[in-house]
Amino acid sequence: MLPPSDHTCPILGAARTSHTAATPSHILHYDAFHAVYAKIQLPANSHFYRGYDATHAAVSERPAYYAHRADIANGHGAQTDAHLVGLFRTTRPLQLYDLRYIAALLREHIRQRNAARDRNGAANAGIHTASLALGLCSFHAQLALFRARYRDALEAPEFAERLAAMERYARDPPENGNPVELEGVRIAEGANDAELIALLSDLFGDDVDGYISPQLSSPYHAAEGGYLNAELVIFNPLRSGIAEVPLGDAETAEALRDLRHYPILALLASRPGEYHMECYAYAEVRVPEPKGHELGAAAARRGPEHASVVFDEGGPRYKAIRSRAAEIADAWKHSSGLYWQKAGYAHPKPIFRCSPWNLGPDGTL
Repeated sequence: MLPPSDHTCPILGAARTSHTAATPSHILHYDAFHAVYAKIQLPANSHFYRGYDATHAAVSERPAYYAHRADIANGHGAQTDAHLVGLFRTTRPLQLYDLRYIAALLREHIRQRNAARDRNGAANAGIHTASLALGLCSFHAQLALFRARYRDALEAPEFAERLAAMERYARDPPENGNPVELEGVRIAEGANDAELIALLSDLFGDDVDGYISPQLSSPYHAAEGGYLNAELVIFNPLRSGIAEVPLGDAETAEALRDLRHYPILALLASRPGEYHMECYAYAEVRVPEPKGHELGAAAARRGPEHASVVFDEGGPRYKAIRSRAAEIADAWKHSSGLYWQKAGYAHPKPIFRCSPWNLGPDGTL
């Protein structure tokens, strides 16, 4: 967690006075935090980077990835000469789910579903997609799903290296892993992730604006050091009020002078509107040069295509994914006894873990 910029910052959990002014501009840092089994309210004026192909809309009704670091955003979107990294902000508070909470909900759906109601197999197709992406099954079952899904491409370098890393992980599991069964991991392969996010948008999009996830370890992402970068996905940026920040003019530069770093642990310990962001260090906006200024930019991408490319482009491929996701979501809702979330519900206090012990916001007893 980023340290406060001075010693006068209120102690987390202490009594606070409400701010009547607009929420200060800030960049939320969410690389690491314990699982939150409730909604997370993202304040207005949260700033994020987004990488995208400038031949497509900067803000649209299609899902989009955002990042708290420009280098992460630089890997999103089609890596063409038209690639840009821009700065965006929230114009109102947004509601998010922790992706690990979503995984827990989906596991419970699988346990409670009525397979007899899934006559065309759509719900089963969704279970395969979600299990591969989120590791809802054992790692060995997930590895089998991976081999089956990409059987025609496993010898391609971008898949062969990742498959080899996953096989090593299966042979030599981590010491802190489940000693009974090696658990599934996050696999963010572009085509499958596009299907997952479209499905999550249909299942949860009426209740939350998107999802957030910390950096997660995964053997699939061995080329990236064994970790998947922290994620923030907004299901419908246009509806959620995401706005592009015009960089380069004096008015924007003046507005960004007070931009602050803000750690998510401080956000989770705060009441809405009582964030005390002035206690944290100033942030400097650093946007990389457009890809057109780099030699060989069009061939710069490493590994499989990122899901953001599908969403940015739209078109027939995206429409087909959305159509299938709607069919799967409908089958899930009708084959499950679960109460699917309705807009407006929020747990009064964040639930950080499913545990009988009283854990604090930092995970300590």
